[in-house]
Amino acid sequence: MAAKFTQISDVIEARLKNGEYSVNGMPGERQIAIEMGVSHMTARRAVQELVIKGLIPRRPVGRITRADARMRPECDLHIALVAHAFASDTQTNWHNALEQVVAQHNGQVRCFGYFNPYDRALTDSLQDEFDGVFLVPPVPMPPLLLERLKSVRHKVVTLFHDLTEHGIPCVNLASPRLLWRIAKHFADLGHTHVDCLNTQPSSKLIDDRMRIWAEAAKEYGLDTIVHNHEVEAFVRPDERAHLVAPLVIANPNRRITGLFCTTSAAARGVMRAAHEHGIRVGQDLSLASCDNTR
Repeated sequence: MAAKFTQISDVIEARLKNGEYSVNGMPGERQIAIEMGVSHMTARRAVQELVIKGLIPRRPVGRITRADARMRPECDLHIALVAHAFASDTQTNWHNALEQVVAQHNGQVRCFGYFNPYDRALTDSLQDEFDGVFLVPPVPMPPLLLERLKSVRHKVVTLFHDLTEHGIPCVNLASPRLLWRIAKHFADLGHTHVDCLNTQPSSKLIDDRMRIWAEAAKEYGLDTIVHNHEVEAFVRPDERAHLVAPLVIANPNRRITGLFCTTSAAARGVMRAAHEHGIRVGQDLSLASCDNTR
């Protein structure tokens, strides 16, 4: 087994290559020792290994240079992906797609996960180390963060949440405007009673989907009720949908033949509930959703 200081230097080298120290620079030896649970001398030997390899420089006095240019991975394009710090199919798809495209341009993607709208990960990602930033904006949006985004709008693109009114480009594969086509499709199939179910946390995007659905359903003669069972942030919307779906799809006082869900997560919860109640999706119930999932 390799010596402890060699194991530590290998970890730090991997972090350097992945851009872990491209924003705030590399920590000092004492911080490394505390993090790794080793002595200061072991941490110093690990750092010396990296100095010998030429991966990190030292100042004349012997201290590690922080935020030095060589702390950045050697590639042509540095992109940040900033999103909620929880897994979702949509974010995973975007991450994979970005990795593939950026790699074709000899670039690297660094991911930042945030837990709340005031998380440092949001502002760290906007520093000059990155050539471009793909951002899933937090809800609500703090005014100071919005001003910061506007000041670097030349290199920021938002995903899902539209900030184009502030001059920030947006990529949204499921614009609420598409709901008119979904409502028309339900009407063309001969449905007359089609409800809407939401189990996502409140946001402008979700509110727009519910509002536009109601307008489109009315335009195409659909009798609809919007069932809004929003959850708190970081609570699974598919589980809430599974819980409340029977109240919608198995209500003896209101027989529906179609259901629009604001997201595919809610639709998955409905499909599970429908199966448990002997309702066949595609035969007894037409189901549709609108979001960025492939």
